[in-house]
Parts: sequence; structure tokens; C-alpha cells
Amino acid sequence: PWRYGVAVVDERRMITGFVEKPAMGEEPGHLVNAGVWIFEPELVGQIPPGAVRVEETLFPSLVARGQPVLGYEAEGIWADIGTPRSYLELNTKLVERAGTCTIAAGVTVGPESVLERSSVGAGSVIGDGARVDGSILWENVSVGAGATISGSILADGVRIGDGAQVHGAVLGAGAEVAAGAVVSAGTVIGPGERYDADNG
Repeated sequence: PWRYGVAVVDERRMITGFVEKPAMGEEPGHLVNAGVWIFEPELVGQIPPGAVRVEETLFPSLVARGQPVLGYEAEGIWADIGTPRSYLELNTKLVERAGTCTIAAGVTVGPESVLERSSVGAGSVIGDGARVDGSILWENVSVGAGATISGSILADGVRIGDGAQVHGAVLGAGAEVAAGAVVSAGTVIGPGERYDADNG
């Protein structure tokens, strides 16, 4: 818990305090302050103007004033997905837990294509002989014939040309990779951008 903000709760699950990133061995509990927050409408006016982290301003203020702040201990898998790497790692673990690839309805997979440890969203098309491994493809993604996708995140509407290779990359919605292009690890292609063969 020392990597996160810890919520301290009493036996009624009322929050009695917050400790942001406590030192290892000094954490007052093991409940991370994360997830979905539900505010009473009158609390919105108490949030300071501008960019603000409510967990560092509003929440401690409410607790200090004795206002009721209720914690909910969620069951199941929890992970910080604040980076592309952690997002991909979690999704890969979920796919592996399912024991197979997760393929949404309406996905077209060409002959001799290979899909491993991946999740493919609705409306996507995987071309003949393409290989997708350890990757997350959102909806309406098109992977050309003979292309290779590994360890990557492809957002909605991404287009990968025939024979292209995408390794360890993040592609925003509507991005396009030209046929034969090689996208190396760590590359981020913004929404709607095009990556040509000579970029690599």
C-alpha cells in the first residue's frame, strides 16, 4: 500500500483518516483509496477551483471536520492502470485467467492467423496470416494480412497495414500504420496519426 493513498477505516467502515504513500512498514492499513467516488451534490461546491486532487484536499478536510465519509471495500481484482504498461499487464493477466483469447462478437479472423494472450474488440478484422500476441485491440481495429502485433495497445479504429510490425507500442484511436512499417517498443502514436514505413 505504500505506493498509494491509504484509507484508514473504523469498524463501521467510516473513514477516519488518509495517509498518502506511507513509508514501507508504517502503513496504517491495507485499503487503497481508489476507484469510484460518489459525492453528495452539496460537496461539489467544496472542491477548490482549478486542478485539484480531491483525495488530498476535500477528503481530509471532511474527515477533519467530522463529516461522514464512508469507505467501501471492493472484492475482486484491483490494479492501478494509470500507465499503458500496467493497463496492458492487467488485461493480459485477465486474458490468461480466462484461459484463452477474449474475442468479442463480430470479429473476423482470417485463415492461418494466430491469436495468443490477447483481447480483440467487436467489429475488428484480423487479416490472413496475421499474428496478435499479448495485445489489447479495442473495437473496429483492422490488422492487415501478415502483420504482427505484440505487447501493444490499439485503440478504437486503428488500422495496421499488410506486413506491418507493431511491438510494445500504444496507438491512439484512428491511428494508422502503413504497410510494411516497423513500430518499435515504446512508440506512442497519437489519435488519427499515421506512421509510415520510413518512420521506423
